[in-house]
Amino acid sequence: MRAHLVHLNRRRVEYIVGLHELASLTPEHRTVVEDYRRQYQRRVRDVITAGMRSGEFTVPDARLASFALTDMLNGISNWFHDGGELSIEDVADNYVELAVHRILGASHGD
Repeated sequence: MRAHLVHLNRRRVEYIVGLHELASLTPEHRTVVEDYRRQYQRRVRDVITAGMRSGEFTVPDARLASFALTDMLNGISNWFHDGGELSIEDVADNYVELAVHRILGASHGD
């Protein structure tokens, strides 16, 4: 989660352009981008599923949780700017707390 936020912040312009201009790509290039997105989403879901199996996470639905988390992470491109009240590290610390302990249901003893 932390790496995702830091990377997204570092590449914010590219992310926003990619998000809004996806339809402008050729069908072949759009397929490549969409395949990468699906693969990433699947990896997030797999991590959550593994946490559910091990008992670390209590979330009831790994697929829905993976969508919620990636939307939450990607959403910072709409509001976060360097030089604001919070640093990207502050946001990452809080997002990890929210996601891992609140959304996924991990205990604080880990």
